[in-house]
Amino acid sequence: MKRTTLFLVAALAAISATAQTMDIRQGNVTYSYQLGQAGNMTYSDATTLNVGGRDYTISEIDQIDVTTDGQVSDNTVQVTYSGTSASVVVATSHPT
Repeated sequence: MKRTTLFLVAALAAISATAQTMDIRQGNVTYSYQLGQAGNMTYSDATTLNVGGRDYTISEIDQIDVTTDGQVSDNTVQVTYSGTSASVVVATSHPT
């Protein structure tokens, strides 16, 4: 019984520790943040959102998602080509 309980506790801890990312999409470019590294997000003048030290113009943001897709590697870029268009994902790190 103790073994089963320990296994269940370990499994629940692993599930809750799943890395979350926040994706901010502007057109074909998505900026991905590890949620724990995004830092304070400030909204100012009803026009600007600051995440991780980077300013985003609210009117240019198409979508914001929080996912558990996994961990993103800091400062990497992924380009996906589809016919004559491309989409770009920029993994950003919190400034030190």
